[in-house]
Amino acid sequence: MKKIVLYFVFVFSLAGFSQEYPVKFLDISDGLSNNSITAIHQDSDGFMWFGTYDGLNRYDGYNFKVYRNRINDKNSLSFNTIYCIEGDSRKNIWVGGANGACVFDKKKSIFHPIEYLSSTKTQTVKDVIHQIRSVSKDLVLVASQNFGLLVYKNGSFQGKSIALEQSNNPIEKYNYNAAVLENDSKNSSCWVFVRNIGICKYRYHSNKLEVVYPLSMEVKCMKLSVDNTLWLGTDEGIFSFNTKTFSLSANYLINNCTVTDIVIDKKKELWLTTDGYGIYKIIDKNKKAFPFQFANGQQYIKSNSIWSLYEDIAGNKWIGTLRGGISMIGNSPKYFKNFKYNVKVNEPAENFILSFCEDEKKNLWIGTDGAGLKYWDRKSNSYTIYGNSNNSTYKISSNFITSIIRDTDNQIWVSTWAGGINRINPVTHSVTRFSCYNSFTKQIEKNVWFVYKDSDDDIWASATNEGSLYLFDRAKNTFVLFNKSIDNLQCLIETSDGKFWGCNYTSLLAIDKKTKKYRKFPIGNSIRSLHEDKDKNLWVGTQEGGLLLFDRKTNKFNRLTTDDGLPSNTILRILEDKAGNLWMSTYNGICRFDKKNRTFRNFSVTDGLQSNQFSFNAGLKLSSGEFLFGGINGFNSFFPEDIKEFNQKYNLLLSDFYVNNQSIEESKNELITNWDSGKIKEVNLPYDQTTLSIEFVALDYNNADKINYAYYLEGWDNRWNYVGQARKANYARLTEGTYVFKVKTTNFRGGWNKEENLVTIIVSPPWYRSWWAYTFYLLAGAGLIYGYVRYNKNKEKLKYKVKIAELEGAKEKEIAEKQSSMFTYISHEFRTPLSLIINPLKKAIKTGNLENSSSVTDLVIAHRNARRLLSLVDQLLLFRKAENDADELKMSVINVNNLCYEVFQCFVNQAKDKKIDYTFQIPENNIEIIGDYEKIEISLFNLLSNAFKYTPDGREISLVLSETETNVSIEIIDSGNGIAKNDLEVIFDKFRQVNSKTPVGGSSGFGIGLFIVRYFIEKHKGTVSCTSEIGKGSVFKLTFLKGEDHFENLQISTVTPKMSPLVEELMADDTEAGIEVSVNAISENELHKAILTDKRTLLIIEDNTDIRNYLIRLFSEVYIIYSAENGEEGLKLTKKHMPDLVISDIAMDVMDGFELCRKIKENSSLSHIPVILLTASKNPETHLQGISDGADDYITKPFDDDLLMARVESLLKNRSNLRAYFLDSITLKENTQKVPAEYQEMLKKCIAIIEANIHERDFTIKNFATEMGMSHRTLYTKIKIISGQTLNAFIRSIRIRRAAMLMLTENMNIAQASAEVGFEDPKYFRQQFVKLFGITPSEYIKKYKKSFDSDLNIIN
Repeated sequence: MKKIVLYFVFVFSLAGFSQEYPVKFLDISDGLSNNSITAIHQDSDGFMWFGTYDGLNRYDGYNFKVYRNRINDKNSLSFNTIYCIEGDSRKNIWVGGANGACVFDKKKSIFHPIEYLSSTKTQTVKDVIHQIRSVSKDLVLVASQNFGLLVYKNGSFQGKSIALEQSNNPIEKYNYNAAVLENDSKNSSCWVFVRNIGICKYRYHSNKLEVVYPLSMEVKCMKLSVDNTLWLGTDEGIFSFNTKTFSLSANYLINNCTVTDIVIDKKKELWLTTDGYGIYKIIDKNKKAFPFQFANGQQYIKSNSIWSLYEDIAGNKWIGTLRGGISMIGNSPKYFKNFKYNVKVNEPAENFILSFCEDEKKNLWIGTDGAGLKYWDRKSNSYTIYGNSNNSTYKISSNFITSIIRDTDNQIWVSTWAGGINRINPVTHSVTRFSCYNSFTKQIEKNVWFVYKDSDDDIWASATNEGSLYLFDRAKNTFVLFNKSIDNLQCLIETSDGKFWGCNYTSLLAIDKKTKKYRKFPIGNSIRSLHEDKDKNLWVGTQEGGLLLFDRKTNKFNRLTTDDGLPSNTILRILEDKAGNLWMSTYNGICRFDKKNRTFRNFSVTDGLQSNQFSFNAGLKLSSGEFLFGGINGFNSFFPEDIKEFNQKYNLLLSDFYVNNQSIEESKNELITNWDSGKIKEVNLPYDQTTLSIEFVALDYNNADKINYAYYLEGWDNRWNYVGQARKANYARLTEGTYVFKVKTTNFRGGWNKEENLVTIIVSPPWYRSWWAYTFYLLAGAGLIYGYVRYNKNKEKLKYKVKIAELEGAKEKEIAEKQSSMFTYISHEFRTPLSLIINPLKKAIKTGNLENSSSVTDLVIAHRNARRLLSLVDQLLLFRKAENDADELKMSVINVNNLCYEVFQCFVNQAKDKKIDYTFQIPENNIEIIGDYEKIEISLFNLLSNAFKYTPDGREISLVLSETETNVSIEIIDSGNGIAKNDLEVIFDKFRQVNSKTPVGGSSGFGIGLFIVRYFIEKHKGTVSCTSEIGKGSVFKLTFLKGEDHFENLQISTVTPKMSPLVEELMADDTEAGIEVSVNAISENELHKAILTDKRTLLIIEDNTDIRNYLIRLFSEVYIIYSAENGEEGLKLTKKHMPDLVISDIAMDVMDGFELCRKIKENSSLSHIPVILLTASKNPETHLQGISDGADDYITKPFDDDLLMARVESLLKNRSNLRAYFLDSITLKENTQKVPAEYQEMLKKCIAIIEANIHERDFTIKNFATEMGMSHRTLYTKIKIISGQTLNAFIRSIRIRRAAMLMLTENMNIAQASAEVGFEDPKYFRQQFVKLFGITPSEYIKKYKKSFDSDLNIIN
């Protein structure tokens, strides 16, 4: 037999470490700011702080939070190179470095630079800080390079420099280099090493620093032991200083090296770190220092240059290296031995363990997943390899070993993947191969998942991948198919009652060995392991389904999952210890289940496991009680009873609190309302700042990966949120109220610790939900209740008043009915006198003298308007019936073809006159409906009449009749002006006349025609609709139902209907052709002749053609007439012809009379023109508006011809008198006209002002208006009224008048006089003089020199 020595790596220890301890490495890949660690400190909350060359780091066991200097941010860290860290009694963190020191205020999350008081002023410390020590509750000492020892008392950040006693040099007294500090609390003093001076002592009470022991060596660190020995770490080694005898020992280090830090741990052991030589321990004070290392050579640091060492409150040791990051040696020993096959070639299969078996010699058979079978002789630490590869010592069928058992003959049975079963004789090393032949499928099944030996020493085997269960037949020396229906078994056990239980991918099976029958119990998950415990409980380990406790009496199971404390829901192997605890391997470590307390304790790779992933069948309890579990990186062995309980203590903290993605400590500190021992306990948030992110942590640096968290916001959450190892809670849009944020964590037993209240959150309501708002609501509610009570009290009073009001209303209704009846009666009575007017007028027109065309035209106009008045009266009567719904339908059968044709023919002549393309589309068959002939005829006539009114000449109008099975439709289509979209909704309302429906010709009605149409059609259960587009025309559609079912109990007449008399009247009104007489404005030739006459000009603006023509004829004999249809056209003619007077109607389209009058009066060149407004309204407000807009007169319709002509003549005469008066005054003639005194005074004032400034060359119209005390526009208007001249012409006339007076009184010649009044050109002066006086200046002097009265300034 050939043996090879096998080396397994496992953990054992040298002196000083009886067990292996876990080591954790942290560097920049974990979030550390820099791999060079210069200082370590643990604060009062338990956070670890690390100083580096590039910033300050806070560590919570999971993540680093880095603080760095931010340029131009005075609240950030002042520097990034850090040499020392210290915490004070007020929970502040003091940080010293290459450029001073600062204090981190955790409440406000800001850094305060420290200051010191020099001889002259207070200034910020800008110096190298070697060390900081908080030596008492109110005292912090700072060792600086140039300012010596600085003392800070009572929480102040302003310190004082301590003088060095026994120094004769005044500069050295304060400017010494204090390098190292060590507190001596027993003696109320501090040991201080001053570079180039030696060891000194600072006494707190006397406030003195004295030199104790001169020393030339460079001391890097000091540590005072319990026996008052001061240990000195120097650049040469480690020395002890006797504080009583002041004696210094020899170097404890054999080789000189720089000692960077000294720690005395909780066990009173002294540790020291070096720069380049790692860590040393001094075992005995009288002996030398020895290098520290783990017995198995395990790495615990990544760099031998160590600058800092720190033991935290839990006993963990933190090592800060140069360039190697942080190492942490845990305080809890590893109880798991890790065995790993040590090979030179890195082949994962070598350590991928699938199965175990112990032989009678206590040695192990180890099966791997791809590297064969290994037999390990534990005593000699040698092994034998079985496999099918070339380097195997002995050959077996496969390298994939799924299961191993030992039979009663100590022979080893091995199941393999793709190799069947192998039986090994350990003595001869002979191998016998067996196959599993399925007699049912006639195939050999090579993928055998396990072999099992029962209490009868029978060997079972199960093939997978649709494989079956087999039982070894010793007589035949072969495996025989047990039951073809049992397939894919993953495990098999025999319980204490002799029954067999197996499992496959979905179910649990109870197998009867004798009858070969089985019962199946569905589980729903793959089952990987089965175990019956000492209490006869059957435990089922599933893949992804957790741990099941199967009740064999009820055939039901209880499930335990990760929510109950399991590390994983996949249970691979189950073992039971002496205490009855279940040990399980999983995909996430090993778990121990305490059945009594139903708690879990989980173990991970940090506890020494080979990894967190274990294998399916790799679990075994050895005869010694030792447990084995195999995984992907070797296997672990341990004795369950060696794993002790421990008291797990950690601090549960709120690590960060963000409001609207901003840190509450850094940006919103004002929201924190309560602190407790430096921790946030209460925040008060506005209602619009309720997007929260809360981070929390349980500080346990050894077991951080085993702690699961759950949080609950009381007042918001309905249940606890179990989040595993996530440590962040997010909330959005919290409503107003008070909330308590609670967190709980799991303990090492797998149970949950008691929850802790971390912070109270108060969300303030908006103002409208605040207490004072509710107070207001309460008061308002009380007021409403009071009002309601008052209302009830007054209800009876109101009932009486309501009754009175009802009686008065009934009376008013009765009066209204009487008034309505009277209105109807008067409307009827109108018809009689109208008939007596219309008929005589008609006869007079027919027999009238055509030679006197003016009289005949007047008669035609009178006859037409009388007919129109009759039509309006008829419409009012129809409207009255429609409004009272009193007009009953007179039903008969109507031939719609004939009805439409009759109405169509009514407008044929009118269409010819207007040159309108008038068409009628009718089907060949007759269409009949039931209805009131007269009302449908009136409706259709009204719509066609409107179409002709609103369609310009030369366009198109169509009448279209159509039918469907149930409906008859009549459409009136025109290409007229169209109706605006916004007006379509209201055109059928009564008294509505839309802006877009302007009749061609200017006349319109009451706005009740379409209302009557809709009323009549809806009475027939029909519909009327309109579609239209501005500029393209309109379509009105009438729709009637066929038959008579839609009419209820209406009698239908058999009399053939005929045209309604009312339609005949309306038709006469619309189709009568009167005698047309030309009343157009005069032609251009006539206008030229008229200009040369003395006739005055009038502009008549009226949208009604009849009235406009009538006014033209009324004034045309006396005046020159211009006419316009609307205000806009009238304004253009006013500017063009400058008429002497304007007569305008008020109600017109485009521009009304008010706007026209206002624009004339606002125009300086038109404002002198008189304006008379005509209107049918007698409303005083309308009259007032006309006067306000500048109208000179206001006349209501109907007007009296003589009165109107008198008003026009009076206005024009007044203007004529004013201009005659002006002309006489200018030409020095005696005035005989009577004009208002105000105009006389104004003319005198104008003459006086102009003559006073006659020599002023810069005298302008603006100066003229200023001296007159009025605006330029007002002055222009009044001068225009008085003289008919512009301002320049007026001033020129006054100058010529003055020249005439000078020539008559001063004997000046023409040249002198013209120059005197400002005319530079005598020729131009003569021209203007002749234009004003009618004769030359020479003739004027000869004629009037003797008759001029100089006193009165007139010519006699």
